[in-house]
Amino acid sequence: MNQSYPIISQSALKNPPRRGPLGLGVPRRSDDEIPTLNPHEVLVYRVGGNFIVDDGRRRLDDSRVVTATSVSVVNVRKGAGVAVTFEIISKDEAKFVVQVNFVCSVIDPITVVRDGQTNASDALLAYLNGYQPLFDVGLKHPLADINAVRLEAGLHVKAYMTMRPPEIPGMSIGLANVQVMTPQELGEHEERRRKEEWERAHEAERLQGQLRMREQQQRGEQTLRRQQTAAEQQMRQEEQRREQALKEQQQKGEQILVQRQQVSDLGAKLKQQESDHLLGRREHQHNVEQAVRTLKALGSDPRQALLLAHIRGDVSADEYARRLRAMDDDDWRREKEAKEAERAVRERAEEIALAYSKEQAALARQDAREAESLKREDDLRALEWRRQDERDEKAYQRQKEERDAAENREQRKQEIEVELEVLREFNKRGLLDNYYPDVKDMMRRIRGEPSAGASSDAQVEGAEGLPELPPAEDSGSSGDAKEDDLREEDGD
Repeated sequence: MNQSYPIISQSALKNPPRRGPLGLGVPRRSDDEIPTLNPHEVLVYRVGGNFIVDDGRRRLDDSRVVTATSVSVVNVRKGAGVAVTFEIISKDEAKFVVQVNFVCSVIDPITVVRDGQTNASDALLAYLNGYQPLFDVGLKHPLADINAVRLEAGLHVKAYMTMRPPEIPGMSIGLANVQVMTPQELGEHEERRRKEEWERAHEAERLQGQLRMREQQQRGEQTLRRQQTAAEQQMRQEEQRREQALKEQQQKGEQILVQRQQVSDLGAKLKQQESDHLLGRREHQHNVEQAVRTLKALGSDPRQALLLAHIRGDVSADEYARRLRAMDDDDWRREKEAKEAERAVRERAEEIALAYSKEQAALARQDAREAESLKREDDLRALEWRRQDERDEKAYQRQKEERDAAENREQRKQEIEVELEVLREFNKRGLLDNYYPDVKDMMRRIRGEPSAGASSDAQVEGAEGLPELPPAEDSGSSGDAKEDDLREEDGD
């Protein structure tokens, strides 16, 4: 149970008995008669028709403590919180529980005790009960519009305190805040609604992610198709190049084969010539052998046989010389042809080997260039995908910022509508007939903001001026409360 404020306790005091022999001693209060104090509390004694404040330092035999008829314990803590709770009816016959939190300080304990302000909460509740428009706020809203009720209730209380501040003698009172408690069924409904909104947002994000993934997949498939088309085209070109190279190689091979065939034919011809020459030589040798058998002293040298024939007279000297030169020429010519054929075959083989090595080196360089080109294309595609992801992320952030800005504009629009409603109520009650207010300065003063400094109201000559508005405790106050307070005073 909460402790009462500002008077914590009160008790009556009896006359203390005299002490000492024959009752001649000085009277003195007992320890159990005087309450024990906390650091933020004081005692207020009633002595006759006067009140005395004691912070606990007076002695129990002090004359004023002895003659006091009552003692009160008063809470003098600065900025003590006092809550006032009441109910208002909603549009759908439910109840909103409103709690107004005040900040109170005791500035004169004697006045508080003299006026019997035992519980400030009761006095503040009576103060709020005198403002009927506050209790009519809920009639315009169903239970689900609790946020609107919070806003309007706060504006009404702050405007009411601005136009007619609460007064409790001996105390200063300020407003901390106004709260509208969330009913259990509304809290369960809001929890379900938030859960559904979260699920919808999560589903929307999931669908958006799937859409982005599908778009990326489509872009990837398009890129893959383009790559496949380019690869197929490149493969066809490569196939054509390879076919062309194969044809060229086949032609070169055929040429080499032809050349080899020619070389082979030339070699065969040379061999045939050598064979024919060898056959001739063998026939000649046979003849020589026959001659040798007849001319054993001559041996197997044809030149010697020719010499023998010349000696015999079978061959003349001119014929002998001519045939001897012919033999020398034939030997020189056969030796030269054999060397030329061997050299031609060796040079042709070297040319063919050099051409084949150059062709293989050219093909290897072409393959390396094509591999490097494919790698550059893959790097460019990966870079483009990363840039597309960054653009998608920036677009999402811009949409989020625009949505937050739209929500802020909508909230400001609602605040302006409430302020306009306050001015319309002021005008409807005729409060603006005798002066010309500075509307912007009035709204600033109701919200608790500092005044513009210039003269904000131009009064009509002979009309009663607008009373000075003290600064409100919160910037969210509205002028509706001022008009409702004046309406209540007119009703009185």
